[in-house]
Amino acid sequence: MPTKRSIQLVLLPAPPTPLAVLAFTAFRQQMAPDFTVCYRKFRPSGNGLFWGNGMVLDLTAVTYEQLIESLPDNPNKWYFRRLASLCVNSHSFRNKLKCWLLELGRKHSNDGKTLLEEATQWIVELIQGEIDPWKVNPTPPEISSMPIIRTRELPRPTDTISMDIPVFREGVKHKRPEDQTGFRNVVLKRGRVLELLGESIVLAVVGPPGSGKSTLTASMAKALQGLLYTNEYEYEVEVVNMDLATPTVEAVIDGVGQDRTALRVQKTAWTLDLALEAARRLSKKRRPGCLIIADMPGKITDITEVLLTQVDAGLIITVDWEKNMNPWRMLLKELSIPILVEASSRKPDEGFESMISTFKENGIAAGRTVSMDRTNQSNDLFVNWASKFLLFSLLPTLVERRQAVWNPRK
Repeated sequence: MPTKRSIQLVLLPAPPTPLAVLAFTAFRQQMAPDFTVCYRKFRPSGNGLFWGNGMVLDLTAVTYEQLIESLPDNPNKWYFRRLASLCVNSHSFRNKLKCWLLELGRKHSNDGKTLLEEATQWIVELIQGEIDPWKVNPTPPEISSMPIIRTRELPRPTDTISMDIPVFREGVKHKRPEDQTGFRNVVLKRGRVLELLGESIVLAVVGPPGSGKSTLTASMAKALQGLLYTNEYEYEVEVVNMDLATPTVEAVIDGVGQDRTALRVQKTAWTLDLALEAARRLSKKRRPGCLIIADMPGKITDITEVLLTQVDAGLIITVDWEKNMNPWRMLLKELSIPILVEASSRKPDEGFESMISTFKENGIAAGRTVSMDRTNQSNDLFVNWASKFLLFSLLPTLVERRQAVWNPRK
């Protein structure tokens, strides 16, 4: 059991369940002052309620039994038991609470901390008023309105972007121009980018060490910024370094990424405290109307899993596709993180060209990128095309699916 004020990170199911919110309230006094909240899809958890030395409270799949066994000793323990039993039984209170939480979640889908604080306030009022919900059917309070994020009215573009993706002979692993048999035309609707306005999205770039993650992160951000600036869309793109033990991406952005001596000096050992510092950094950077591209560590560890908890989607890049792609796919699948882009990274002297070889509308883009050598490669064909697929198809679809989770009746 964690000690008082030790919980740094709270994971909530999306949308939050009554039992998850109640569990948060039960452990509220054990939260660190600057704790972070993020939503995850409901998934079975093998870690239990607490992991990461008690610093992570995972409520994505909390059960009645888990909550009852873990409840801290305090005078209100009996009350939490009664509320918990209502949350898992068919009762009007549960239905009313569930509807209230869904509405609360829709208004605070980008701000889990506000959602929890409002829900906690009501539960605390019930406790202080000694209201027994088994005997009285309490009515949830009115939900405070969120500030409206106003953006300049923009006409929805009606034009399209036509792109010809090469088609290759079946069974070819390392695709070359001589293996090409034709083209497949893909049409992107430019107006779909407007689905992103006001949305907060975190895209993680993951893969093994030396695969070009930092270069791809910096290059993709620059390419996306160029597309947004050209079209005058009020949406930001920002890079956040989550690999604090190896801060390469900042060096790439500053144009000194090839100074390997300076990079080696900045390297440090990974610790859970360093991971939580990175998680807090991402939480503070995240805001409506911004896509954050997060450069992640290159190894699959418990620390990497902690860092990925705030991520909405993933991009995988690897040098050895057959050996390294599946472990990262499995990790993101386990964390319920959809994969939007997959890339094979090659060196210029290998005789390959950058390309997009696969695009499934509303699904995934995949291909090969060349020369991820710690310099800006925003003009690379793979980077340029993948940015367009993200902006005008994959990210808008991600937003639509997320909104469907919070608005199940629509």
